[in-house]
Amino acid sequence: MGTGPGRDTYSYRILRKNWLLVQRQYGNPCTWCLFPIDWDTDNPRSRYAPTVDHLWPLSKGGPPEDTNYWVLAHYSCNSRRGNRITWDPLAYDQHSEAW
Repeated sequence: MGTGPGRDTYSYRILRKNWLLVQRQYGNPCTWCLFPIDWDTDNPRSRYAPTVDHLWPLSKGGPPEDTNYWVLAHYSCNSRRGNRITWDPLAYDQHSEAW
């Protein structure tokens, strides 16, 4: 998890952890590519590791603890999207070997 406004607070970390637990229980896929999330990885920067992606990027004034702006995403999909407010996941085929 990167640093930024609101992300280093204890309440944010607990909220994030609980939100991810709920997503895991429902078995939701990555919002952007619809491939399954790797919940068993030990590496948080693994390509398919679960992350919270902020639809309204924090760097653009998004509220860090408003879960209405959170979606589940792979680490790689979240990283590729960056701080863009809109993103076309079909433009990036991260699941190919060339990626």
